[in-house]
Amino acid sequence: MKRLITSAALVLVAAVGILGVNFRMPTELRADEQRELPVTTKLDDFVLLATPTDQRQQLLERLKAKVELMSDEDVQQALEATDAEIRTLRAEFKLQEAVSILRSVVEEFEGTPPASKAKRMLKALEVPTDI
Repeated sequence: MKRLITSAALVLVAAVGILGVNFRMPTELRADEQRELPVTTKLDDFVLLATPTDQRQQLLERLKAKVELMSDEDVQQALEATDAEIRTLRAEFKLQEAVSILRSVVEEFEGTPPASKAKRMLKALEVPTDI
């Protein structure tokens, strides 16, 4: 059971961004990326991309050693904290995607009522609108 928890904790910790991962929607991947991903893990609608490096491998090994020394209760708390962090990262990703769409509306349809509305939305989000 502890090995299962250890594996789950490592996957979640890696997904949080400690390893410098990059979240992108699967539709944003180029064809060559879809075929030649070094590491791919499906996270709901997201694809986790990470290129293994010596430092990342060392971090994973140290995290595994740390988790093996933790109590089951500490591991459970770490998993819950990591889940919350992942939800926040996903929300931030979605928000950035929305900002990108609003900016494209402002740029492509300048002078139209929807563009004005998109500009007001960006301003409400405190995003620079000097496009």
